[in-house]
Amino acid sequence: MQRVTLDSIFSAWVNIHSDLLLKLAGKGNGHDHPAKEHMKPLTTASPSKNIPNFITWRTELLICLMLSTAFGIFEVSASNKILNRQDHRAESVEMERSILRGKAFPHGGRQLYVAPWQNRIIFPALLELCIRIGGMGANAWYVALRLAFCMAMFMTFWFILRAGAEADLRLAVVGLLLLAYCLFMSFSTLFEMSSDFSDAMFASIFIFVALRRKRWVLLAVSILAAANRESAAFAGVIWFFLYAIDDERKINWREAGFGVLVSICSYGTALALRYGFGGSEAIGAKTQYLSLRHTYYNVLGFIQHPSPFAWPGLIFCSVLPCGLWIWLNRDYLTGTHKRLLLAACAISFISIFFGNIMEIRTFISPLVISIFVAVSAETRRMKSLPDISHSPEPSAELTGK
Repeated sequence: MQRVTLDSIFSAWVNIHSDLLLKLAGKGNGHDHPAKEHMKPLTTASPSKNIPNFITWRTELLICLMLSTAFGIFEVSASNKILNRQDHRAESVEMERSILRGKAFPHGGRQLYVAPWQNRIIFPALLELCIRIGGMGANAWYVALRLAFCMAMFMTFWFILRAGAEADLRLAVVGLLLLAYCLFMSFSTLFEMSSDFSDAMFASIFIFVALRRKRWVLLAVSILAAANRESAAFAGVIWFFLYAIDDERKINWREAGFGVLVSICSYGTALALRYGFGGSEAIGAKTQYLSLRHTYYNVLGFIQHPSPFAWPGLIFCSVLPCGLWIWLNRDYLTGTHKRLLLAACAISFISIFFGNIMEIRTFISPLVISIFVAVSAETRRMKSLPDISHSPEPSAELTGK
């Protein structure tokens, strides 16, 4: 059986899902301009040295599929059973279908309309399609789609870690385990949030595409991701911190402008979808909540009634493992790693203004970035690569070349 490198494995996977990405073997299509040499993929070193001889592309995909299935079943099962969510399954299904109709949905015995959710149509649209196809009931299709989305998230993150961070099989497994752990901590609401799994999937794609400076691919993916959640705008934040500030802390206005363009286009798409599926009511004064007032009262409530099981405890539990791992490998952090961590901090700060600080799901994108950095730094430590934190090109740092 023919052996192939991880580059060709990931290239085959990407080519199935998108014609927009180039092959990841460090080679272009033969027509690259010399000025674009700095845009070459991160994976310029041969990762095949880290793959045992018995690992072929078929075995790699099988391992990935088995792990994604196992973690997917675990996450969906936990999501179903926490707070007895399975008892509210019919309401969850009706909530998804109501988004496509722009109507209120039953929530805890009352009718609720949430304007910011009107752009989150990917899962509802697929659910509606499956219901029309038939074969299973609406509730069964809902669970099946939840599992499919969860598996797709883990599979995507697996390949991002393998090709983007050059993690070996064991480190990739640890990365999936950390992601599963953080998402488990996010199951704190009475109803399941169908956008969370794909939110983590898109966040990992943003990292991968941005590190390879595929600017127009990033723009296209961020626009698509706006149909899942408005956090797609954070793709521009990632680009900004990677390329808009040079080592002398000067602004590269061209790259800064592109980062702003990505955020504007993705959020503009979210607003357009809200109007398309929810009408004028969806883009009124409540189209995006400002949660500072709620945050203030949540913090005040915790101070008055402190408990390790309150929301600060959940944030602490989610951040500590990854944060400690990064700190222990701080000597192996490159400039690119630090830029990604700055992006994660900026996204977290922005989320405080527009998200519910009591829900870990508000910080899914920063957590995905942090896990990627942690795994990548550990990979560098295992390879004993020299510190190249002052390398001017983020697109070539993580491999040590």
